[in-house]
Amino acid sequence: MTARINCVLRTDLKDAIPILKVLSNPARCAILEVIADGPQSVSEITTITGLDQATVSQHIQALEKAGLVRTSHAPGVRGRRKMVQRAVDNILLHLPVKDEVEEEEQSIEMPIGLYTDIRVEFPCGFLTAHQFVFPVDTPSTFLHPDRVNSELIWLRDGFIEYSFPYTLGRDYHPTHIEVSAEVCSETIDYKEDFPSDLTVWINGIEIGMVRMPGDMGARYGAFTPSWIPKTHTKYGFLNIWSANKDGFWVNQFAGAPGAIGDLNLSPSEPISVRFGFKEASIHGGLNIFGAHFGDFDQAIRMRIVGKPSLTPNERLVSEVKRALMSV
Repeated sequence: MTARINCVLRTDLKDAIPILKVLSNPARCAILEVIADGPQSVSEITTITGLDQATVSQHIQALEKAGLVRTSHAPGVRGRRKMVQRAVDNILLHLPVKDEVEEEEQSIEMPIGLYTDIRVEFPCGFLTAHQFVFPVDTPSTFLHPDRVNSELIWLRDGFIEYSFPYTLGRDYHPTHIEVSAEVCSETIDYKEDFPSDLTVWINGIEIGMVRMPGDMGARYGAFTPSWIPKTHTKYGFLNIWSANKDGFWVNQFAGAPGAIGDLNLSPSEPISVRFGFKEASIHGGLNIFGAHFGDFDQAIRMRIVGKPSLTPNERLVSEVKRALMSV
């Protein structure tokens, strides 16, 4: 089984103080350990930790306020149950550094149905939170307006592409970009030992390939609706493709050759992200999950980080010039 992907919280000393106070309680640390491998219900956490439910709820509230966990509701045997999952797996603490350059960070989440280009082959289709969109296994169905409400899209071969806006300020140059999505391979029904080699391209440049272990359906995902048939795909794995000055990365491992400068990121141009398969790939097939399906409450998320292109004095001069030109 593919290892769970680490999510890193970057913070400075001032903002870390509330987090450190929360982590000073051993019971809260125990809860974070219980949910290390995936979402757990409040009742499951209560049973494992041996704490009473009221105490567990108080600790979860403190952890959520500190941004260390996320909560949601999922169908249960007796109504809906509250699920708890880790929001981060690592905390990167930046200690004060003299004259440290301030970074700008922007994130945007793209619904999976807002693709800008797509080519699919049988079996293929998509569903919303409430129903399958028919007819399935028909490429023209992907033009249906209900695609904007997609929560799961599947295709045996081809590609699906999205266009993201460039969200950094014009006075910043990008130093890091990453794309994350919950995915698994695709075959008829599901088959958990059916691997698939998925590649991601940003602005037409290959970032890297990840081998997904199978089409996952042996259990329901934390956010998978209960009406989904038992024979259908139900959850995937969160994978992260990224680029910086040191190279391209897939789940923190080296990807294809290149570095962020090769992507030609520009404020005047959108950023294209393509999920697909290289011609030489032996394995194929993709399920891509929306925010309300599978194990992770996100769609396709892009994060971009940049540093000022100008020194503080140069920025001040630039701002003054812009202000004078607008008078």
